[in-house]
Amino acid sequence: MKWIQLLFLQVYFVKCCISSNFNSHTPTSYGFTLDNSIDHYTHLMKNISSKHESDSEYSSFTFSEGQEIKTTNPGDEYDFIIIGSGPAGCVLANRLSENPDWKIFLIEAGDMENIAHDIPLQAAFLQSTSSNWGDFTEPEPGVCKGMYNQRCSFPRGKMLGGTSTINYMIYNRGNRRDFDKWAAEGNYGWSYNEVLPYFMKSERSRLGKFQDQKYHNKSGNLNVEYVNYQTPMVHAFVKGSQQLGYQKIDYNGRTQVGTSYVQANTVRGVRHSAASAFLTPIMNKRSNLSIYLNTLVTKVLIDPQSKVAYGVEYNQGGTTKYAYSTREVILSAGTFNSPQLLMLSGVGPQNHLRELDIPVVQNLPVGQTMYDHQSHAALTFIVNTTGFSPATNRLNPLDVVDYIRGTGTLTMIGGVEALTFYKSPNSEDPPDWPDAEIIMLGGSYSSDEGTAIIRGANIRQDI
Repeated sequence: MKWIQLLFLQVYFVKCCISSNFNSHTPTSYGFTLDNSIDHYTHLMKNISSKHESDSEYSSFTFSEGQEIKTTNPGDEYDFIIIGSGPAGCVLANRLSENPDWKIFLIEAGDMENIAHDIPLQAAFLQSTSSNWGDFTEPEPGVCKGMYNQRCSFPRGKMLGGTSTINYMIYNRGNRRDFDKWAAEGNYGWSYNEVLPYFMKSERSRLGKFQDQKYHNKSGNLNVEYVNYQTPMVHAFVKGSQQLGYQKIDYNGRTQVGTSYVQANTVRGVRHSAASAFLTPIMNKRSNLSIYLNTLVTKVLIDPQSKVAYGVEYNQGGTTKYAYSTREVILSAGTFNSPQLLMLSGVGPQNHLRELDIPVVQNLPVGQTMYDHQSHAALTFIVNTTGFSPATNRLNPLDVVDYIRGTGTLTMIGGVEALTFYKSPNSEDPPDWPDAEIIMLGGSYSSDEGTAIIRGANIRQDI
């Protein structure tokens, strides 16, 4: 059965049938912000057993097609209500439900992953489907000039697992100096030495000998490995970076300035999303965890006097329902949807809320700032050797056979193969704090014949 599904999927993608599911969702005009609050979950986690439920080395991975989610009778009242099942929501649902005395309610607007999400090379196709919320920027002078209607695409996952189900699976923790800077600015608990134990607790490293052992763990939930398939071009890239003076490093280790083959959240060449890592192993084992899919939270219920959140309003199948929390409501709906939901709940700039006739619970600058990692598709090189890049018109049944074995073209994470972190000439930061990154891909915009990458990025055909 698995063979039939995989063969069908190969034809399905090559013929670009998946493009018919393009999400034409019109984005809201709200401003957005990153979730930047820090709370006391660190203390909660210290009171929960760290024992992982695992039957074997790779027990947290299963194919997710046809998976049923068995939950308790939801009722109306829970200890914790978690809004959004992205990486944060999945981890919290896993950790909090380790306490059998706590009832956890996880609410997700999207559906389950399926086999289409599992194949790493097809990442770009997923951004033009209903697995993506379909948000776009508003037109602004001087930006997004190469996009249709001058609007950049901002892909965000609308699935159990959030954006980890549609992204390019690059495992990159970030630079220690960024974390230390946040802590110095008053965000307690965010220094690198304080967050590193939690990165390591979550990680199941399969990086082999080439890893900075002090910074990795082999017994966590989330699998990390080097991509099994590499084109000849990537070796030239890494060698060239070394010739320029950049050492080959583990960029999730002691230092980040240097070059490396990419580390990926995959298991033997199959996407390992937050849902696969943290929810699949437990969802049928813990009766205190309830998960609702295709359910949209429309409001956080907040007492206007005490300013305490005590529940949520949500829509399921066209019916408005309510759930209440005895401990906490956790908002982990992502970069865009978290601030949007706060504003719908009366927390945000009062002038804007009043324009929309939303009663003001608290006047705060919600949605005023967002930091994004800007990227530019720079130089595309044409080489005088054929068969190097993973073009869709060269996929064949043998690629499917390789994929089943955990190798081959389909295991490439959207074509990404290696990266180099470096300092630009104008940087005034310390030597170990890179401000730019070069990512090497074994392909270009034309590798999929215009069916995925440029469509997902909203790039005009004439570009």
